[in-house]
Amino acid sequence: MRALCDLGTDEAAREIVHRLRDDGRHYLLYMIGLIRSPNRTAGLREMDQLLQAPDFPVTLKELFW
Repeated sequence: MRALCDLGTDEAAREIVHRLRDDGRHYLLYMIGLIRSPNRTAGLREMDQLLQAPDFPVTLKELFW
């Protein structure tokens, strides 16, 4: 998890976004990793795309419950 957040590549930022959804237990660590990423724009673009998916959770409730 830490290595992924420290990579700083576009691919790593996109993967962090997917893990935000899949790993609610470490949500905050991944969010901080995305914020710190020099390529967070790639992550934000990935989030925009995922928000179009009907099964993508929009609130934290779906992540933790």
